[in-house]
Amino acid sequence: MTMSNELTAVQKLAIADAFIKACKDEQKRIRDEVDEETIKLYLDTGADRRTVSLNGEKVGTISIVMTKPVEGKFPEIQDAQEFAKWYRESDGGMDAINRLIALEPGIMLKAAVADGELPDGCVMVDRNEPSRIKNTTLRINKDKVVKAMGAQLSAAVAGFIGGGE
Repeated sequence: MTMSNELTAVQKLAIADAFIKACKDEQKRIRDEVDEETIKLYLDTGADRRTVSLNGEKVGTISIVMTKPVEGKFPEIQDAQEFAKWYRESDGGMDAINRLIALEPGIMLKAAVADGELPDGCVMVDRNEPSRIKNTTLRINKDKVVKAMGAQLSAAVAGFIGGGE
């Protein structure tokens, strides 16, 4: 089968689609592996980022994204019935509040303590949640990848579509 030098738009689209699908599958597999390595490096050494290089050319970074630490005293519902009673008695007897407490207790509690008052049925609890790994962030400069790979880029791309063979 001979391929013409001139591809139609639909042929180009077919090639692009096959390439994108192959890359997405491979990226997911490799990303899981790299994330695991990056998290292990962070846990072992404290390094929260890695440089990504191809053929000696820096093309980007991968870094750990952390959650913010949580520490302090926070209100928490201890007795939902008492909490609902407090709302009914202090805010005019709205029947719908019971449904809201069942669905979104955090929203109701936040509103209740906004003025500094701790409602009946609630207690202050200690919370100490250290920061934790949330995810990683990959930043790659496409133009730098093309420059770094040079003539090897075609073979690397063909390897993705052919399953790495």
